[in-house]
Amino acid sequence: MIANMNPRQFKKLCAKAHALVIKIHPLYARRSWAPSEHDMTDRTWHAAGVLKGTKGFGGFNSDPEGSEWWDKSAWATLQDVADWHYVEWVDPDPNDEMASAQPVPNADLQPRCWRDYLVLGELMLLEKGGEA
Repeated sequence: MIANMNPRQFKKLCAKAHALVIKIHPLYARRSWAPSEHDMTDRTWHAAGVLKGTKGFGGFNSDPEGSEWWDKSAWATLQDVADWHYVEWVDPDPNDEMASAQPVPNADLQPRCWRDYLVLGELMLLEKGGEA
């Protein structure tokens, strides 16, 4: 949860982020998830007193050693989507086949607060051709 934000505010922020993520990536609609009362005890992002019904995304990963459940708040998912969308991948040494590309954040689009992430989400949606 975001520091200095009460659970009700966080729930509303997650609802906005949830709608944006689904508009940006419609496949996330299949991973939509909101906790009920019995889910609140064992979910990691709910440890800080998140309200029942706070929107998020979850699913099973495809680990060859066995599937495990993962879940994130819609807010954390929007942060991940924005961070991955606006990162540039730079090859450290084009002559070295073993060197892997390194992520370099776009200096012009460094979010400083939660409002910046909502704006980046709306920018992604406009780039995609949708309406914010």
